[in-house]
Formats: sequence, structure tokens, C-alpha cells
Amino acid sequence: MSAGREAPVAIVGGGLAGLAAAIILGEHGIPCTIFEAAPQPGGRSGSWWSRADRCWIDHGPHLLLGCYHHLLGLLARAGGSGNIRWQESLILPLWSADRGLFTLRPGRLLPLALALPWAVSRLPGHGPGEIGALIRLLRQPPERRISVARWVERLRLPKPPMRDLITPLCLGSMNEAPTRANAASFHAVLRQAFSSQRNARIGWFRHPLREGLIEPLCAHARRLGVTIRCNSVIDAIDCSRLSSRGRRFGPFRRIVLALPPAARNRLLGIRRPVAARAIANHHFWFDHPLALPHPRFVGGIGTKGEWFFDIDAMLERPPSQLHHCCVVISDAPTDRAVDGKRLLDELAAITGHGKLRPVRSRTIVVRRATHPVGPWPEADLPDGVIDAAEQPRPGSIPATMELAAARGTAAANQVLERW
Repeated sequence: MSAGREAPVAIVGGGLAGLAAAIILGEHGIPCTIFEAAPQPGGRSGSWWSRADRCWIDHGPHLLLGCYHHLLGLLARAGGSGNIRWQESLILPLWSADRGLFTLRPGRLLPLALALPWAVSRLPGHGPGEIGALIRLLRQPPERRISVARWVERLRLPKPPMRDLITPLCLGSMNEAPTRANAASFHAVLRQAFSSQRNARIGWFRHPLREGLIEPLCAHARRLGVTIRCNSVIDAIDCSRLSSRGRRFGPFRRIVLALPPAARNRLLGIRRPVAARAIANHHFWFDHPLALPHPRFVGGIGTKGEWFFDIDAMLERPPSQLHHCCVVISDAPTDRAVDGKRLLDELAAITGHGKLRPVRSRTIVVRRATHPVGPWPEADLPDGVIDAAEQPRPGSIPATMELAAARGTAAANQVLERW
């Protein structure tokens, strides 16, 4: 049975990439239909409904950078810019057991390329001898296929900035340890983020992702004439048509595959392993206020947990019966459970509590949270099909919300070029 010709363009996948492609095409007057397998759009930028709290809760918290121009542009056009709270300039709070809380806060009077190395050199345990290596780090691009660890070794970067700056930034932006993260892509992150004071500042959503990001984008897309079909599992592409559980859609002039690589491969019949990295989000609820030494989030140095978030403070929620915190582990192991007691002990040490006993807890491991930078082979695509899968290559930005928005933008531009 055919569903008719409701639009000339089909977008398979209703995550950020699919929504970005649909919005840009809609802004150019090209109708399109999004086919999303899940009950709601958003993909990995998702939230789950907590009956106990009667609100949406993200799988894990996200931090944004001012250089996320594709994502921020989409949200601005959807009228959602106010959903993000921004620092005035870069402030990166860090904590270690031997030094307590210390904060990376580059001065605002110098260009950031100079202010950042100077600020790092003034952290506890650092010194002015690091400045030259840090300047070289920002200025000298690495070879395309070496690791971050090998690159900083060649630059003779001292151990303190590797420990307190490079490692947390690498895990946070690449979701990989420096020993295997691609240096060229990490340098692209540094180059974009530290190109100006405005680009380097950190932001966070004031609402759960469903309310602060996905719903505004969906509403904007629908205003532009985009049709969003949820619970639509596309199981075959036949020439210019799509099939979903025996129902056929099309024909379409163009089909955009805004899917994770593994899902795209299944749809196209490609038998090829797909590497992925996990992120573990450990949620804790306490029956008493629990204030981090720096509001909203702290990065851990030498801790099992890498980022410690005060979710209630980030979302600016009024005081309630339970206080919600989350501890995030990047590049998380999927073959063994993380010791929750150790994370609680670290959170207790950071907040100055003797012992913490959560009322309840929940761990959400997103097993395919990101796909690593690598020499991804080109997929053999049928005529009229455009690939927007997440497959970052050396030198491109890694798998982030910004990359998803950029992938959707690139796919939409390909449609426009061939229209």
C-alpha cells in the first residue's frame, strides 16, 4: 500500500541531524517528511519521563561551547536561544583530592590564545615553563592519523597541563582517552573553541533536552511544513521508495539517511563492523541539598567520575524533596559495572560530606553514544540517497551535538545543490 506523495524529500532518522536537514530544506521551501523509528524525535539527545519526579530527565547532562554555530543557529531560528544559560567567559572548575577545587579562568583582556596558556600556568601544581608548549599546542596542527597522546609527547608538553587540561577536554569532547583519540580532530576542537573568548565559553540547557532543544526544533520544523512520522521503522529502500512494515512511501526525489552508521548499514545491507564509544550517566537523588563547590558542574582530576553535575542547579529548579546529581564517565566500559560506592565517595569528598546515601539511583549507559574519528569508508548508496550518518574523519570535529547539526546541514545543502 502506498502512502502517497506527501513530500519530495524523505529524511530517515529524527535525531538532531535529521531535524537540522528538515529545517533547512523547509526554510528553502522544500517540503520533506521525517521517518523516525522511536515514539518521539530526538535520537540520542533524549529524555525519559520520571514518574517519581513528574518531569523529563535527560539520559545525561550536556555542556555546550560557544563555537557550536550550526546547533546554536538552528535553535535561534526556532526561537529557543533563551533555553541555554551561558557563562560570560570561560570558567572551568576542577577538583582533585590533593588540591581541592581550582578553577581555570583565562583573563578577558588578552586574546584567548595568550590568556589560556597563562591561566593554565597559574593553576596549582603548574608553572610558567608550560606556556611555550601550550602556545605550540594551539598553533601547530598535528599529523592526521596520530593520537592526542603521541602529539603532545612530540610537543614536549609537561605532565601537569596534560593531566589538568588536555585529558579532561579530550574525554569531554572526543569521548576517548588521549591514547587513542585522533589528534587532528582534537586540534580542530581546540582551534574552534579557543579562537575567541565568546567561542570558548560554556553553556548548558535550562530545561531537559526534550523541552529545551527537541520540542522547539520540532515545532519550528512543523511550522515550515515538515511532516514528522514517529514509530516508522524504515526496513527497505526500493529505488525512490521507502518501506515500513509492508507500507510503502514515495516516490521521493531525494532520500537523506540521518541514521547511526550501524542502522544505515542494516538498511543498505552493508556488513561491516561499526566502532562506538559508550557514556555512563550515574544519577543520584538525595533527601538533602548537596551543593558542589562550584555551581552546576565540576570536572574531576584523578577521579573515576569525570564530570559531576548538580542537575537541579543546571535546570534552575526550585527546591524540592529530593536533590538530583549526576556523575558522568566518558569512554565508559560496557563489559563491567562501575563501582557506584566509589562515585559516591568522590561526590562526598567534592561536596564536603562525610558519607552520602542516595534515596535512589539510576545508571544509564548509552552504549553507542558516539562513534570515534577514523578512516570511515564511503557507503555505496543508491541513486538519489544522501548519507548523513555520524562518521567523523581525521581533522573534522568529533561526534557532538554540533557535528549532528553540521551533518544535517551538509545533507540539506547536497539536496539543494541537486534540486
